[in-house]
This record gives sequence, structure tokens and C-alpha cells, in this order.
Amino acid sequence: MLWYWLFTGPALLLAALSLGGERKRAAYVACRLSEAPEYLPPASAIVPVKGEDEGLRQNLAALASLDYPDYELMVVAGTLGPGDNRFAWGGAMAPCLEHISAARFFSWMRRQLAITRVYNARQWWPGLIAHIFYCGGMAASVIASVKGYRLAEWALAAQLFPGMLQGFNRATLAKAALPEYEAWFRRHAWVYVLWVPLATWIWLVGLAASAFGNTIEWRGYQYGLKRGASIIST
Repeated sequence: MLWYWLFTGPALLLAALSLGGERKRAAYVACRLSEAPEYLPPASAIVPVKGEDEGLRQNLAALASLDYPDYELMVVAGTLGPGDNRFAWGGAMAPCLEHISAARFFSWMRRQLAITRVYNARQWWPGLIAHIFYCGGMAASVIASVKGYRLAEWALAAQLFPGMLQGFNRATLAKAALPEYEAWFRRHAWVYVLWVPLATWIWLVGLAASAFGNTIEWRGYQYGLKRGASIIST
């Protein structure tokens, strides 16, 4: 069973190490939520828009409902010329509860991971290698268990439990950071726990897909990615 432990050993080690990172995440979120600055200066939030873009309504509503004590919200609308997409890279700032298609989700995942691979390869490569061992360990445990290797069942449980614990912890942290969505998290938080094994495979697929090509598409525009340079629209 040497082949089995070549995958399962690293997977178990990674699962155990991930719990340490999760404790740091919880401590960081708790620290940020408990911060109460003595002085918060007046602030202006300037939002340039190029039209009725995707998520615009939700983003503006989120900005307008901030709990910052003294701020103003300025929306700057303008007409852009052909090929001018200066404001095309505005990110979503509000939680989205809409249903999206699998194709759209995988397109988003592949785009974000491709950007990470090109501009932060030191983060992308460990993620890919870790998920190869995670998924390889899970598959090896299932195969070995079917063949009658009873220890594989315990090894599979030891691989899955830390990840599912992380899912529960992250749902709890998200609920604490977004109290206005507490009812939603109370109803759906179980998904974060039970779907962690499936999510691990989805991440592996996304990482593998992002390994090829240096072009991404977003909101009708194509962008060329080049290490050490700015994102170039095409």
C-alpha cells in the first residue's frame, strides 16, 4: 500500500496544518470586529460608473448603508469612448444571493485563478500542489476502502473532518462579519460544512483550468495577462 500513503500521508499532514491557519483566521476576524477607533475622520467615497453595469444597484445600496459615522457617497457617471474601459475592473462590494449558472461560476473561478497564477505564482503553485494531494488522498482512500483496506476509512475521515470544521468556522465568521445576513447563514450554513469535500475537487478543476492561457474575459472585454506588467485590454 505504498502508493496509497504517498498521496494520503501528505493529505493528512496538510489537513492538520490547515487547522492552524484557521485559528489565525478566526483570531484576525475577531480582532478586526472588536476594533473601535477613537477617531474616524470624515470620508468621501467616489464611485465612477460607466452605465447600468452588473451588480451596480447592489453595490450602491451597500455603500449607502455603511455604518461609518461621517461619509458622503459621490457617483460619477460619464460616457466612455469605444474601447475605453477604465472603470471595467470595479469589483463587487455587496454579497450576491442570486443564482448563477455553473458555466458562469467556473468562468469566474478560472479568471480569478489565472490572474493569481500570472501575478502571484508563489501563491498559485502551493494551492495547486495542495489540492492535487487533497483530492489524490481522498480518491486513494475510497479506492483502498473498496478493496478492503479498513484503515483507509479512518484516513478518509481524518482528511475530511478538518476541512468540514473549516467550513463551519468560515460560515460562523461570515455571519459575524455580516450580521444583516444572519438569518440566511443560519439557514444555509450547513452547505459550507457538507460541501467542503466537493468544493476541494471544484478548486482542483479551477486551478487546472487556470494553468493554460494568459487571456481572460470579463464583462464583454478580453484582457491579456503578462507577468510584471499591467493588465492589457484587447
